[in-house]
Amino acid sequence: MLTIEKSHPNNAYLSFRRDHMKERACFLTMTATGHYWRTSYIRELSFVIQEADGFSQTRCLTENEPDEYDLLEKLPSLLGSFDTLYTFNGTAFVLPYLARKYHAYRLEDKDPFVPYRAEGKNVDLLRTLRPFEGILGLPSLRLRDFNQFFKLEDSCCDAALLAAVSVLSFYKRQLKASPSDVTARLEDGFLILRVTYDQPFPAPLSYRDDITHVRYDGHELHLAVPVKDGCVRLYYPDYENYDYLPAEGYAVHKSLSAFISASHRVKAEKTTCYSLIPAETLIKNERRLISYLTSLLNYLI
Repeated sequence: MLTIEKSHPNNAYLSFRRDHMKERACFLTMTATGHYWRTSYIRELSFVIQEADGFSQTRCLTENEPDEYDLLEKLPSLLGSFDTLYTFNGTAFVLPYLARKYHAYRLEDKDPFVPYRAEGKNVDLLRTLRPFEGILGLPSLRLRDFNQFFKLEDSCCDAALLAAVSVLSFYKRQLKASPSDVTARLEDGFLILRVTYDQPFPAPLSYRDDITHVRYDGHELHLAVPVKDGCVRLYYPDYENYDYLPAEGYAVHKSLSAFISASHRVKAEKTTCYSLIPAETLIKNERRLISYLTSLLNYLI
C-alpha cells in the first residue's frame, strides 16, 4: 500500500470553502476496480481535511487486492476524528461499499465510518451539486469535471469539489443581496436585465433554459427573460399553496381555485407556479422591477 500526503494552500477559489464546509470536517473519495464489492477491491481512498491555510490531503493507493485489508485496518489511525464527513456519492456507493468490506474482513470493530452513516453526519456533495449541473455547464458531475472547471491540478480534485460547493454558496448569498444598480430594456422578444453588485463574483458562470438565460461576469449579472404576448412570468415560492390553470396558462392561490371546477385545475409545481405581468410595467417601475428580480432569483437558485 502506498500513502501520499500533500498540502494545498488556499487560492482564489478555495478561500470560499468555509462558507459551506463545517469545522473539523473530512472529505472522503474512493476509487474501486468495480461497483460490486464482492468482485472488486478498493483502488484508492483519498481524504482531505481543512486547515487554517488550506487543505491537507492523504491518498492511500493499493497495488493489488491483498493491500485492501491493510488499508482498511490502518484507515482509523490515518483518519483521526472529525465532526462531519463529506463524500461524493457516499450515500449510494462509497459508505455502503466500505461497510460491506469491513464486514467481509471481520473488521467491523475498526470501521471508522459507523458514526457518519447516521442522518446529518454525512454530507453527500453529489446530491448538493446535482441541481447546479446546468448552471455550471459541466459535461457531467464527475470530480475531474470540477477539477477542469476550477483549473486545479489533478491531485487536487477533492479540494476543487469543495471549492465548487463553496462558490455556489457564495453565489446564492450574493445573488440575493441588494444590488447597487438594476436596469431593464426590451429587445428581440426578451426582457434584458443588467444587475450590478458591489462585490465581484469569484468565477464566471452561465446558464440557459426555457425560463431565462443567465450570465455572471465580474460585478454584473445579466438575465434575458422571454416575453410572450407582452408578459413575463412572476414565480411564487410556495407552490404547494397554488393550483395551475392549464387553459389560462397561470396559477392562482387555492383560496381562489376552490371555486373552479377540479377538471380545470391541477396542483401547481415549481415550474408552473406563476402569474403573468406586463413587461412594460417593470421597466417603468423600479420598485416592481426589484420585486420581480427577487422572485426570479429565488426561483433560479
